[in-house]
Amino acid sequence: MSESPSVEWIGVPSRSGRTVVQRWNGLATITLAKMSTGARLTWIFHDHKDDQLGLFVHLTDDEAQAVYDTAPGVGPIEQIRATLQDPHAYAWRLWEGRFSSVPFEIPRHVDEQDFATQAWAAATRGMPVDETAV
Repeated sequence: MSESPSVEWIGVPSRSGRTVVQRWNGLATITLAKMSTGARLTWIFHDHKDDQLGLFVHLTDDEAQAVYDTAPGVGPIEQIRATLQDPHAYAWRLWEGRFSSVPFEIPRHVDEQDFATQAWAAATRGMPVDETAV
């Protein structure tokens, strides 16, 4: 059994405003916030009407720079996913004004599609998917 990960970073206030890495239809879908322990990545990977799915990921300064430098069309953490210093993230869902999150260990050795499938499943674990809204 593995040791419980430290998740204190999730509540660390950012040192400055967030940096928008990517926008989609006017929504900031990938942002970085500088913290005393590195950076917090907020990634919205699904946005449809009143339903958003995403991840909060704790990054080192170097990992945050790699995310910032990632070319459009490449998954924001694909270049660093296999070597993340802290793979313990949170998958979250904001659905009709209700928020839920669950711990999510970012898989290091699966392809991008499997990673996306696992992240989607984790984010929707707290609330069922309304198939009519997709």
